[in-house]
Amino acid sequence: MDIKYKLVTQDYKTRKGFLNETDWSDSSWKYVTGTGGLCSSGVFHAYDSPEIALFMNPIQANIVKPRLLEVECDKFVASDLTKVGYKKMRRIKELFFREPSVIQKVAFGILCALQVYDEPSFVVWANSWLSGKNRVVKDAYITAHATRVTADSYAANAAVYASYAVNADDSNAAVYAANAAVYASYAVNTVFIKNFSLIDIALEAMQY
Repeated sequence: MDIKYKLVTQDYKTRKGFLNETDWSDSSWKYVTGTGGLCSSGVFHAYDSPEIALFMNPIQANIVKPRLLEVECDKFVASDLTKVGYKKMRRIKELFFREPSVIQKVAFGILCALQVYDEPSFVVWANSWLSGKNRVVKDAYITAHATRVTADSYAANAAVYASYAVNADDSNAAVYAANAAVYASYAVNTVFIKNFSLIDIALEAMQY
C-alpha cells in the first residue's frame, strides 16, 4: 500500500457532475471500474506530496478551493512524475494547508525548468529572479521570447512557461508554472536527467 495525496471539492467529490463522480467523504475503499491509464476513467489520480498536489491543481484537478486528503492506494498503474494513478484508493484523513503564494508558484515553475534546461542566459535570469535580485517583468518577457525562438525541446518549453509565469496575472501565473513542471517531467521521461525530484522541487518552492 502507498500513501499519496488527493484534492477534492468542498463537499469531498472528484469528477463532480460526471458519470464517474466519486464521493470521498468516508474512509471506505473506492474501486475504479473504467479502463485506461493516466488522464482516463481507468484510474484514481493522486500526488506524491501535498505540495505537488497544490502546485499542479490549476491544470490537473482544477478544483476551486480544494480540500486535501491523505489517501491509501493500491494497484499502482502509472506515474508521469507530476501525478500517479491507482485502481484502488481510500481516504485516511483530511489535511489542512496554506495555499501557495503566487511567488511560490512562480518559483516552482522556474525551479522545474532549471532542472532540465541549462542555456546560460536563462540560467542567469532564473537565478537572479529566485534570489530576488531581478524580478522585472520586462526582463522575464525578453527571456521568454528569446527562449521561445529555440524552443524545440521539452526542456526549452519548460523554460518558456517558467518565464511566462512571471509576466502573467495571478491565476495564469499558476497555470504557466504548472505547465513548466509538465514540460520538465516530459524532458525527464524522454532524456535521463539525474536526481530530478518533483517532491524536493515543490518543497524548495514553498520556501520562497
